[in-house]
Amino acid sequence: MAVDASTPPLVRVRRRWRTAIGLALAPIAAGMFATSALYLIVSAASQAWQPLTQLGMMCVGLSAIALALMIVFGWPFHAIAYRKRWTTAPTYIGAGAALGFVAMGVLMALYFQQNPGAVGETEVAGFVIGIVIALSLFAMLPCTLMAWLFWLIRRPDRDPPPAAHFIFD
Repeated sequence: MAVDASTPPLVRVRRRWRTAIGLALAPIAAGMFATSALYLIVSAASQAWQPLTQLGMMCVGLSAIALALMIVFGWPFHAIAYRKRWTTAPTYIGAGAALGFVAMGVLMALYFQQNPGAVGETEVAGFVIGIVIALSLFAMLPCTLMAWLFWLIRRPDRDPPPAAHFIFD
């Protein structure tokens, strides 16, 4: 791909580093936030503090899921949004919220497809749908945080309009 000749090479290198750092750090922070919130909810519901080893395992697992979502969906969104000049924070935050809602809905649908005994009678099915919606809304928070942190690290709104940038820009 062509590179904008008017942008100095050092600026392009810094831009690529900020993109790489944002792709790495934002999912970790989102996983830590989700783990902390989930840990507090579970501990409050069970009225007992859970072992910290479980907290560490949840943090690693949720960060890995967030990283996968960021690479598979967030990076292509950033490339498209950057070229279309949709570089404001609300655009990235909205995309992160939508991603979280849809991702959790898909994960829950796959879970119930693999475990058909989890949904039984009609009353239970309505309750399960409510749980899926609640978990999807909960998943919006870390994904929104992840998108906002990526935007804060990368700050695509400060770049000059792109001519034809490399995909890492």
